[in-house]
Amino acid sequence: MAKSILDASWHQIYTFLQYKSLRRGGIVLKVSEKFSTVTCSSCLSRCGPSGLSGLSIREWTCQICGAVHDRDINSAVYILRSGRGTLSEKTNSHKGSSGYNAMSV
Repeated sequence: MAKSILDASWHQIYTFLQYKSLRRGGIVLKVSEKFSTVTCSSCLSRCGPSGLSGLSIREWTCQICGAVHDRDINSAVYILRSGRGTLSEKTNSHKGSSGYNAMSV
């Protein structure tokens, strides 16, 4: 039951963001958080601790580039980086389109 309530809450927040962005001429994009805690936000390699035993590891070092990451901060930076990349691709492909106000992915 808690999962269904959580899903309904996220849907409601997304709906609010959609209509508010339409009023202001903005764009709303959903970014997948899949693998965000195990993907290095610097080099984008998937080398972080995974599995149930990896959940207790809060800080890890990327084996490829050597960057040290806090699990939560790395995830936030990765999601931000993904969102900005998606946003720039979508706006560049729709330049000149006056009817382009909001988009759901």
